[in-house]
Amino acid sequence: MEADKVPEKLKILHINPIQWPKVEDYLEDCILSAVMNACVKYGDNQYEVSKHIKVEVEAVLGGNWVVIVCPADQKTYNIHYTPAIVHNIGYQEMSFTFEYDNRRYLIFKT
Repeated sequence: MEADKVPEKLKILHINPIQWPKVEDYLEDCILSAVMNACVKYGDNQYEVSKHIKVEVEAVLGGNWVVIVCPADQKTYNIHYTPAIVHNIGYQEMSFTFEYDNRRYLIFKT
């Protein structure tokens, strides 16, 4: 994502968006709140951070969410996936990939 197109709230939180869909504010706020809360509570424990984010997002937004957290070093780890799209169903992309606090996050609804 180009630096001049990064939403202001992501800049304030020092989040580097890689893939950030245009969604309603409450969806963005839920994702951001879950990530911030998990990082404060669990620090470097990637397992607990990912579990906390998943539980919090599912509690607020419903559905089944997948959360992957790994080091941001793209030379070591790179996340690739293809979301399933059902034609003529009004699919809304709900996947967020971003870097924050030396970690790469992939959060998407299945």
